[in-house]
Amino acid sequence: MTLLAPGNRAPPGGEREDLFREWLEAERPGSAKKIISRVRQMHGGKDYDPQFGLRMRGQGPFADLTFQKIRTSLPTPRPLGPPQAVTTDLFKLSNGVTRSQLDLFG
Repeated sequence: MTLLAPGNRAPPGGEREDLFREWLEAERPGSAKKIISRVRQMHGGKDYDPQFGLRMRGQGPFADLTFQKIRTSLPTPRPLGPPQAVTTDLFKLSNGVTRSQLDLFG
């Protein structure tokens, strides 16, 4: 199996699907057929749908279920409270001596 070097473009057309299948068989040999089947179900029976807007999303029940799983696993955004005051009195040198950072350059 050959992988692309950084900065190289993906191969055209059907070579892309072959490259994905080779990688999938090497990484997940027991699940490869099931994963390919799910990809086809989400892309209308094809391995890849170049139509803009569907290329990275898919359609159908498995695509909707995957979207819902990802959405529910993300943390919910919380409103930001007022900014907290920052104090430097807790920062001291290990020997207990305090000095300014400008003393480091003197």
